[in-house]
Amino acid sequence: MGAKRAPQGLSKASKRSKTEKVEPEEATIELPDGIDPEDEVGAMAALLDTYRQSDRDSPKVLHAVVHEADRILRNSTAPEALPAQFHQTYSAALLYLSAFAKKKNDKTEGPEDFIAAAIERASLGLEHHTGHVGLLLARAEANIAGVERKTRSAKAKSIEAAIPYYRAAREDYEAAASAAGDARGPLVDVLRRFSKVLETTVDAPYFLQKVPESYDWLEGAWKAEQAKDASPALARALGELYLARAQPFVAQVEAEYDEEGSDDDDDDEPESEAAQEAQRWLTLALEQLQRAEADAAGEYLAVVAEAQISLANLKDEGDEQTALYAAAVERLTRAQELGAGDYSEMISELS
Repeated sequence: MGAKRAPQGLSKASKRSKTEKVEPEEATIELPDGIDPEDEVGAMAALLDTYRQSDRDSPKVLHAVVHEADRILRNSTAPEALPAQFHQTYSAALLYLSAFAKKKNDKTEGPEDFIAAAIERASLGLEHHTGHVGLLLARAEANIAGVERKTRSAKAKSIEAAIPYYRAAREDYEAAASAAGDARGPLVDVLRRFSKVLETTVDAPYFLQKVPESYDWLEGAWKAEQAKDASPALARALGELYLARAQPFVAQVEAEYDEEGSDDDDDDEPESEAAQEAQRWLTLALEQLQRAEADAAGEYLAVVAEAQISLANLKDEGDEQTALYAAAVERLTRAQELGAGDYSEMISELS
């Protein structure tokens, strides 16, 4: 059987804001082998998978998915009977298209228009497939994309606008986590997106002031997944979250040190609160990161070494500090041997 070809086309991101007709481009996309050409929704999903497995440097396949989805909707006599996979695939394609969208004028859609359309499509699906895990996670991912978009700016107004997206994403994730059973992989993927948000928003304190429970909530979510799967990947993810939580305290301690100077006259003074918090989170981070070290790449060993050095710098001179530096040197040496970089100068300074 020859490969079925799907016409490429681009529909407007949101039907509500459609102001002009956009004609499909004259191009074709080949479906992967083994896909039943009579299964229209399955073909849509297969097309989207080809995009996910590609370099993601062109929207061509995504245009084809959206065009096919619009065609299915036009030809359907009972849109409410369309399967959840249809809405999930359509929503994901719209969300991926947001990465290519550029707002040029009032007649063209920008990234936020595609994000809104992705949320709307998943919501429409949930009206007919209440509690469907895939649709809940699709909407959560679209809302996280809204957070990422808004928190690119440190302006209070922009960060304020990110909060509803963030809370909606959390609500959908929690509903999905309760209903997912043993299929945890997609949940973990979404948790990684949440972690990325907090890691990249750490320089925007206003966001964390508005959702101060964010770190605690995410820590609890990762621990809940660890209770079901004690894999190194989950330990690493939690360790990286702890590293992100330690970072602002480490930066504060470094600023205090630079301000006060490096004199040893104040050795008897108690540690600052920032120093105590930095040590707390770095210690927790290392506990998790070291659980994921087996067969780790050199770059990962360097990350663990950096955390050990940061923790050692916060310790008083003594056996504990010496042991941390020695462990960091060991990891940097292995990382260098694995081709992760040249750490010879750092190794020399610490030895």
